[in-house]
Amino acid sequence: MSLFELFRLAIHNLLRMRARVVMTAIGVVIGTAAVVILMSLGEGLQRESLRGIEQMGSLTELQVFPNFAPPGGGVAPAGPQAPARRAVLTENVLAEFRKLEGVSGVVPQLRLEGGNMEMRVNRLISGGANMIGMPADQIDKLGYAVATGTLRLSPGTMVIGWRVGEQFFDPVNPPRYDPNRPFVQPRHELYGKTMSLILNKTAEDGKPVERVMRMRVVAVLKESGSERDSTLYVPQNDLVDINQWFGGRRPNFTRDGYPQVIVRAATVRDAERLIAIVKERGFQIFSPLEFIKQIQQTFAVIQAVLGGIGAIALIVAAFGIANTMVMAIYERTREIGLMKAVGASDRDVLLVFLIEAASIGLLGGIFGVLFGWLAGEAVGGILSGVLAQGAQPGGAPPDVVIMPGWLPPFAIAFATLIGLLSGLYPAVRATRLDPIVALRQQ
Repeated sequence: MSLFELFRLAIHNLLRMRARVVMTAIGVVIGTAAVVILMSLGEGLQRESLRGIEQMGSLTELQVFPNFAPPGGGVAPAGPQAPARRAVLTENVLAEFRKLEGVSGVVPQLRLEGGNMEMRVNRLISGGANMIGMPADQIDKLGYAVATGTLRLSPGTMVIGWRVGEQFFDPVNPPRYDPNRPFVQPRHELYGKTMSLILNKTAEDGKPVERVMRMRVVAVLKESGSERDSTLYVPQNDLVDINQWFGGRRPNFTRDGYPQVIVRAATVRDAERLIAIVKERGFQIFSPLEFIKQIQQTFAVIQAVLGGIGAIALIVAAFGIANTMVMAIYERTREIGLMKAVGASDRDVLLVFLIEAASIGLLGGIFGVLFGWLAGEAVGGILSGVLAQGAQPGGAPPDVVIMPGWLPPFAIAFATLIGLLSGLYPAVRATRLDPIVALRQQ
């Protein structure tokens, strides 16, 4: 018999026992839908986690720190017996970093150390902000996108993050909170304004001391969703001056090195390679890429578990398919004998039953994917609504159920394979029927 005739005979047999086929296919639908929903949930949670990691900083930005650990690892002891740093970020080390392939910028960074600082712009005041100092001629190496102004520093100037303007308020007319309306922090335009930094400390005699520095805002960075949005960037010498005023000590970068360096990679692939190189040289490093790898490994296990749970439902449905096909043998014993008597081979009988079993799996897989997609959209809408209540105003609602493009064909193929394997034993059993004995069946 030709393959077309075998397909036509198999479909004809399925239509004859359509009620039983529908009941069997429902089990496959449920199993396939479970696989689709659970794996889509795992995919959505993974992407949301990765999106949160990516907001921590650019994937090509590596934050490098000196290593205080003693040779051989472990925790370095404190006090006068503490060993010297094993890896220090001196200018010579920074020069070596700049020579590495794939490096587009190496920028040392300082942070505000101690003391109290208040910021004022005309009548607006703010309690303070994160402040970073860097060489004035190297800020453009970081590749930050600018919303307003020019990314260039000089003595007495600063570049600010997008949300710094939201930290200011008018003390005469402060924003009022209305419990009946969502609170939106007003953002003040600070580009081109002169900001007064009011520094306060306590002198050795216990008296308060105040110092005022005035700096002009020359650029506002685009919103990035990271720490950068709430940061003030000032020339390195200005921040050294501020820290020296607070602490009374001027740092020696030639001897002690820098506390932090940003290494900017040209591409993500370069960043992955540079992470290994920097670690080999003994430095500590922070990069969102390392978190992403850990997240991907964790969610690979989670998706395997979730997919396995859904696969169990499909395996249970496989017993239903096998039972349906075994019952079909008992009901069509005389028909099978007649097929063999008129010249059908064992291979023909085998293919008819395998086609019938695989068709049940295919039918259940198609409807299972459709049902899983609809159920996933409903579940995702509910979860997104719940999670959006704790999200920042104006932010995109989280999408925790995402069906990847490979999942529908995989689920349909897997359901079809389950049906095919389930029909293997009944098909082999049908081929072993003696045609003479089969024709005698009533």
